[in-house]
Amino acid sequence: MEESLKSLMRTTRIYIHILLAVVATLAIPSAALAMEQSFPIGWYAGWNNIPGLYNTVGAEHVLLYTYWSDDVEDKLQVALDDAASVGSRIILDVRLGVNNLDATRLASVASQFSSHPALGGWYTADEPVSAPVIYTVATLQTAYNIVKQYSNKPVYMAFCTADLDFSTPATFKNAYDVMMFDQYPFQVGDAEFDDIEDEYFLIWRTYEGWKSRVQRARDQATAAGKPFYNILQAFGVEPAYGWNYRLPTKREERFMAYYSLLSAHADGLTSFCYFLTEGTVASPTTPYPYDGPQWLLDVGGPVNQELHTYGRALAAGAIGGGVSDTASDVDCSLYRDPTTGAYYLLSVNTESGGENVTFTLNVPEEFDFAVPMYEDGPPIPIINGQFTVSFDDYAVHNYQLTP
Repeated sequence: MEESLKSLMRTTRIYIHILLAVVATLAIPSAALAMEQSFPIGWYAGWNNIPGLYNTVGAEHVLLYTYWSDDVEDKLQVALDDAASVGSRIILDVRLGVNNLDATRLASVASQFSSHPALGGWYTADEPVSAPVIYTVATLQTAYNIVKQYSNKPVYMAFCTADLDFSTPATFKNAYDVMMFDQYPFQVGDAEFDDIEDEYFLIWRTYEGWKSRVQRARDQATAAGKPFYNILQAFGVEPAYGWNYRLPTKREERFMAYYSLLSAHADGLTSFCYFLTEGTVASPTTPYPYDGPQWLLDVGGPVNQELHTYGRALAAGAIGGGVSDTASDVDCSLYRDPTTGAYYLLSVNTESGGENVTFTLNVPEEFDFAVPMYEDGPPIPIINGQFTVSFDDYAVHNYQLTP
């Protein structure tokens, strides 16, 4: 009778842990949560995207990726007010004012919106190596100085692989505060996870895969003394642009996000680009065959929802030495949400090839179960601070640890 009671209690306890995990995975970030958490999880978007974007995928910040017009001030006001109403922040795109170096108008915009509660920063340049006449050091430094006269919000620039080749992040380091990096690896004709690894060596250089480029960007951001935001591919075949990109699968999108966080130690994540995602058409022969609006429901929304679950914990930073594992190609970190006290173990297999991996916890707290987050599976018993997990190629496994 006593053993039966113990068995019943163990079973009940497991189901309670499952229920807690389900509740956590269903939690959609509220406006208050988005404003509270400081880890940046955001999207590039257009003038009219903000309410729909927030309701579809959530965004702690939105980079308003637009060009100026005669009524730009009115449009910026509406966009900022929309962001404030849903608890998001806006990074204002002022590239056109910078390109033409309209110092008077740039100063006017900076002065007018510097105190708006939804203002998150300023975006002054996009892949400067591709437009060296427009984006001179002097021009961008002048724009930086103008904005900073009125605003203490950070100035952002986005760099591409060619920028890394020419060390552009270092060249412009006094004209921006946050380094962003864009590299979109997935194209029509690629199998799942093609172009993630280094591809081949030809004559004098290695044609890099996505991972190597991201690590190089991280290194250059560190050398320049800048926070590093990685930009994730979130678009595919868009007829108006005639390019060959395809939408990532959910496995690819999760891999990009958690490799950025755990392996490249990104300080923020931004997806490119909501209005392009909405315009992406179905591509039946690709690994993700449906159109952009469906992708937002199947991939973009769920991945962003998952990231928001860990937002406060990520903002607090990883617990140094809090967890280790038995595989050199599996990166992991342990986090604690300072508001709820919840512990999360996040992990990513950085390579192809499956394996069993044992995690060892090194914190004073004792835990009984590792509850899978955003994937099926029962709670895994933690015995003497350890538990073992099986990884497939490029797999992501995240857990909430429960006492």
